[in-house]
Amino acid sequence: MSQEPDDRPEDRPLKTDFYDKQAREISKPGVPLPLIVLGAVVLAGVVFGAYQLFLFIVNFDKNQAIKNVAMTLQKPELFDGIAKVDVKIQNLNPQSISDISFRYNILGPSGDTAASGIAHIPEMVPIGATRRFQHVTLGPLTASTQRIQTELLDLKLGPKPNLTADQFNNFVDTSAMKDDERLKGFTDFVKATPDFSPGYVGLGKAYLDGGEDKNAENAFRQAVKLDDKNADAHYCLGLALLNERQRAEAEKEVGVAYDLAPNDPDIQKTIQDNRN
Repeated sequence: MSQEPDDRPEDRPLKTDFYDKQAREISKPGVPLPLIVLGAVVLAGVVFGAYQLFLFIVNFDKNQAIKNVAMTLQKPELFDGIAKVDVKIQNLNPQSISDISFRYNILGPSGDTAASGIAHIPEMVPIGATRRFQHVTLGPLTASTQRIQTELLDLKLGPKPNLTADQFNNFVDTSAMKDDERLKGFTDFVKATPDFSPGYVGLGKAYLDGGEDKNAENAFRQAVKLDDKNADAHYCLGLALLNERQRAEAEKEVGVAYDLAPNDPDIQKTIQDNRN
C-alpha cells in the first residue's frame, strides 16, 4: 500500500518546545525598572555615607585642633590695590600648627561684600603659643572696608604628644585660662605631667604675665632641660632673661631659638627690636 503524501516523514511538522520556552521566559517574574533605579540610588548613598565616615575619622584630630585655635585679624590695609592684614593666631593645642588656611570676607560700609577669598599662612605656631603675622596677603580690594569675617579652614598638625586624652584636654583648657587661674592650672598640670616640656613653657608664660621673672626663668629652664629642641622654650627663656637684664645669656637663648625656628615672626621681631 502506498503512503499518502501527508503521511510522509518529510511532510510531518517538527515537534519543538521553542514557543513553550519563550512563553515561560516571558511569564517569569522580573525586577521592575523603578526598583532597580531605587536600589542603585540606595547603594550610591551607602557608598557616599561610608566615604564621609572615612573622611571624618581621618580628619578627626585636625577638626578638633581647628576648634582650639583662635584667630584675630586687624583692619586690612591696601598696598598697590592689594589688601593685606595683620593676623594674630592663638594655638591652644598641645601640638604645633602650620600651613594655616582661612576664608575671609571683607564687608564694605553698607554691609556688602567688597572682597572674599582664601588666604594662607605657611609658618608654624608653637604649642600653646600666640604668634602675630604681619601683612598677610589677602587679594585685590578696591572698595573701602568696614569689617572682616573669617573662617579657619585647614592646618597641618605637628607630632602628636605622648599624652592621655585627659591630659590633652587639660592642656587645652588650661591654655585658655586667664591670669591667676592659668598660673594655678599650669602648676597643677606640670605636677601631673612632669615630662611634657610645653607644660613648663605654659607655666613660665603665666609667671611672666604676673611679673614673676625669676619663677618664669626657672620654668623655662626646666622646659629646655626636658627638650633642648623646643624653640619656644629657648625663646621664652630669653625673654625672661631680658627682663632680668641678663642680656648676654638672653641673646644666646634667643639665638638658639632662631636657629631652631628661623621663620618664627616673634623671634625675628625680638632680635630686630634688640639690635644695638
